[in-house]
Amino acid sequence: MIKGKNLIPFLIAGVVCILGITSIIFGTVKALGYAPLEPTDLCEKNVGTSLHFSVRDGLPAQDEYFLAFIGEEEEEVTSVMIVAPKEHESFIGRTECESVSVIGTLDKCDEEIAEKGVAIFTDYFDTFKSAYEQNNLDTFDEDLKNAINTISPYYLSVTDVKENDDDNLTGVGIALIVISVLTVVLYLLRNIIPVKKILLITAAVVVALAAVVFIIFKDRIRTLSSLTEVSDGFYTMTCYGDYDIDEYLNADISTNDQLVEWLSKKFIGFGYDRIYIDNFGCSSFICESSDGSFLMGRNFDYSETDSLLLYSEPDDGYASIGMVDLEFFGMGEYSDISPDSFEGKLLMLAAPYICMDGANEEGLGVSILQLDTQTLHQDKGNPDLMAYSAIRCILDKCKTVDEATELLENYDIHSGLDCSFHFFIADKSGKSLIVEWLDNEMVITEDTAVTNFVLAKGKYHLEGEGIDRYDIMKEGLDNSTLDKRKAMLLLSDLQYKTQTEWSCVYNLSDFSVDICLDSDYEYPYSFTRDDFR
Repeated sequence: MIKGKNLIPFLIAGVVCILGITSIIFGTVKALGYAPLEPTDLCEKNVGTSLHFSVRDGLPAQDEYFLAFIGEEEEEVTSVMIVAPKEHESFIGRTECESVSVIGTLDKCDEEIAEKGVAIFTDYFDTFKSAYEQNNLDTFDEDLKNAINTISPYYLSVTDVKENDDDNLTGVGIALIVISVLTVVLYLLRNIIPVKKILLITAAVVVALAAVVFIIFKDRIRTLSSLTEVSDGFYTMTCYGDYDIDEYLNADISTNDQLVEWLSKKFIGFGYDRIYIDNFGCSSFICESSDGSFLMGRNFDYSETDSLLLYSEPDDGYASIGMVDLEFFGMGEYSDISPDSFEGKLLMLAAPYICMDGANEEGLGVSILQLDTQTLHQDKGNPDLMAYSAIRCILDKCKTVDEATELLENYDIHSGLDCSFHFFIADKSGKSLIVEWLDNEMVITEDTAVTNFVLAKGKYHLEGEGIDRYDIMKEGLDNSTLDKRKAMLLLSDLQYKTQTEWSCVYNLSDFSVDICLDSDYEYPYSFTRDDFR
């Protein structure tokens, strides 16, 4: 039986353990926060009363929030969206807060506030309409009408918005429990092994485990530590070590779900939900500069997103630089995951497989562009390959345009979306072509520019959009040489309103790139391979 002074360590350990359990419980409760706001709460009887609720999306600090119902027309409304009248972005996207609790007083909308709500939805849909060149906009007008009809006649005058910091409390609780258990174990061993020896053994075990972890994950640790935020929402990263490109090529992956499963097991270390890929419009061209080098220009047109310039130098492939849209991982300013968070950094380990454009040290450049044609699911009995991951395979494995097309011919290509893609491929010799997949066949067309319509001759010729942008490029390229600055200015003439996320000019002769973000063409960022070493 434990008596007297011998009881003290156990009492201390017990108290620490209880504190740990309490922290975990309290953290879990805080994670739950208040109950979600229900549509039935937005009623006349609650006007003037205080409402407490939690949401998973972050909210800007505003005094008033509009409440708009979420749900399909035939479905029962089960949740509520909150829209700030002074921050359109809070409707268009989401902020970085994962969970917040909101306290406010419900009131009825007067005419002025109701007009603000209508204006928010109208502005949003107008932006969406102008961003993409749709052939049929009738559904947009109907969607706008339906959206306006969902605006609640009540609004919330918010008095407080607090982040639910449950993760910190839970982590502290786990640490306290571990400390209490170690205290008891060490105390029980004190008569068998000297205390100093116990401490030395413990320290040695910790150091050994740390060394083993570092050796196993050295390249991934170096990769994550290289992540640098160059400007707001724009990052660079060097990919160290092997990312198993040959294993991927043999994995026979033909769907997004299969790709997510493979990436999760290989790089991320935890189950990942999905890749967030939406429609995007783009432009690409090749031109010769006055010094004889060849430049590849590229616009990536997409909704607001964070971006990553990735440098990789695999042991069994060519070094390359490429641009990655982080929204595809559900990361960014208006998403649930911040690129600076630990989860965000883990997700970026899979970035090599989601490049949208890039160039390698051998002078080969490639970009992927969307086509609004039949879904791309080639079936010729070849191994399967996802279209956007084929960018990585080309950059790592190919030196010339001809090698790139030969690689693509050996695989059945799949889009992963209800659309198709085509590739613009160019090399430092000045050769360029467009690869398209039509009626299960790969078709090659030589040209110096491309947008989002089919260039191959035949029944699909000119199907799609972006002919106006194509004409602008061809006129700008006609019998003229362009330096990097002029090439970037040509890209500025092609930009979508508020939707060009990045413009890149790759120098295929000296392995460098100039990048302009969010249509800001006054201040380009310039990178060479030396910036990543």
